Amino acid sequence: MKNRDKTKEQLIKELEELWQTNEFFSLLLESMPVAIYTCEVGGDFGTAYISKNITALTGYNPEDFTSNSEFWFAHVHPDDQQMVNISLATLLETGNIRYEYQWRVADGSYKWFYDVSKLMKTSSGYNYIIGTFIDVTERKKTEQALKINEEKYRLLFLTEQDAIIIVNADTRRIVDANDAALHLYGYSKKEILELTGPDLSEEPDKSVAAIRKVAMSTDKRIHSHTRNHKKKDGTVFPVEISSGFFMLKDRKFISAVIRDISSFKREEELLRESEERFRGLVETTSDWIWEVDENAAYTYVSPKIRDILGYEPQEVLGKTPFNLMSPKEATRVADIFNSIAASQQPFEKLENTNLHKDGHLVVLETSGVPIINIDGKFCGYRGIDRNITDRKKAENKLSMRARELKESNIALKVLLKQRESDKSELEEYILSNIKHLIMPYIEKLKKNRAMSEELAYLNILESNLNEIISPFALKLSSNYLGITPKEIQIADLTRDGKQDKEISELLNISIYTVNFHKKNIRKKLGIYGKRTNLRTYLLSAIK
Repeated sequence: MKNRDKTKEQLIKELEELWQTNEFFSLLLESMPVAIYTCEVGGDFGTAYISKNITALTGYNPEDFTSNSEFWFAHVHPDDQQMVNISLATLLETGNIRYEYQWRVADGSYKWFYDVSKLMKTSSGYNYIIGTFIDVTERKKTEQALKINEEKYRLLFLTEQDAIIIVNADTRRIVDANDAALHLYGYSKKEILELTGPDLSEEPDKSVAAIRKVAMSTDKRIHSHTRNHKKKDGTVFPVEISSGFFMLKDRKFISAVIRDISSFKREEELLRESEERFRGLVETTSDWIWEVDENAAYTYVSPKIRDILGYEPQEVLGKTPFNLMSPKEATRVADIFNSIAASQQPFEKLENTNLHKDGHLVVLETSGVPIINIDGKFCGYRGIDRNITDRKKAENKLSMRARELKESNIALKVLLKQRESDKSELEEYILSNIKHLIMPYIEKLKKNRAMSEELAYLNILESNLNEIISPFALKLSSNYLGITPKEIQIADLTRDGKQDKEISELLNISIYTVNFHKKNIRKKLGIYGKRTNLRTYLLSAIK
């Protein structure tokens, strides 16, 4: 033990003499972020010497290392102790070793140290280890961050749905491509890495120029453009390319994100066609198409407004429909519209009167539907205004004409009623006069037996007069089919109150014949077998 201590003391003495030979070197050493140490070979590899700047690196004094042979190894992170033991064994075999490990410093945290050790021998033949102790914590953090970023990049690169290719800016060779690119172009990974960027383009000259432009740029901005690319099978399709450059080991590479926009182009074309159809409809329709925001201010006005109200579309933008009306009409229509807008319901055929730019009135019929955006927010209304001024004028004329016709009809009805009344009075007057001024004398003449030869003529005359003066006979024959002329005569005389004997004498028939005809009349009138007076029935039923 004494010999060992003596040898150790001799080593330290020799080293101190070595350090003291150059004060400048010693000062430089202590100002560097590197600690130099020596330690024994074997055993606990206890520290024999360590430079003073170890304190700045670890927070411990040199004496903490040299006074305890287990101090250094005890502070090695448990996860790294096995690796450290293996590295020290390698050192003894090879004579030098470089390794990194985590070491617990005075504040309890761990730092990364880069250890470079070499096996040495003194002039007296004593073996020892000399090494440098360098704090590489920040570098390790940077490496770890880079590793995380690389993993994130690789994950993004592999899972991105858009195609991504990496191109060497100098050679334009493709150096990497994600699965989406392989699927888009139809190549295997091996096949695509044998191509250049322009090989994927239907317009290679433009692609070469685009790569050159990105390669020559000095800023990091993204360059975007559209091109026609081609698949392995020759299919040509449009793409949108966003590219930028990055440096790796002093070499410039271009990263290009490529999106197939075939469906977008188709949708764009359909949208363009739809817009053209809409524009054609807007420009040719007789209706005025408009849009208003949630405050009812116009945000779109079709050119048709020129023909309807005399305004240019830009003159109306920002105004409300109520600005184009008289104050009274504006108040009326605003109350109706605000009530509809509060419930965000569609509406149709709302009539409103507007003022033309030149001042004359224009009647419009307005219909609209609410505009709801993708977030479900109410944004206003879209609709049409139809000029119904001429129609309203025609309706007013028809209404006036209808009132005139109605009044004329009333007057005509009164006139016809009066005429009918006059006719009835005239008929009654003629009937009464014939019955009272002519018929009695005919009856007297019929009783004169001396005129037996003329009696037949009197009967004919009487019968014809009865036919002329009896509207009752006409009504009876028309209402009850099958009534014979004789039965009509008997019914008429019965209605006038004549008894059977009088009827018999007037018609020159027997009483039996009169009763026979009355029986038939009751049957045909539907009152046979009923206790209904025939004269009363004829007076009430046939007028």
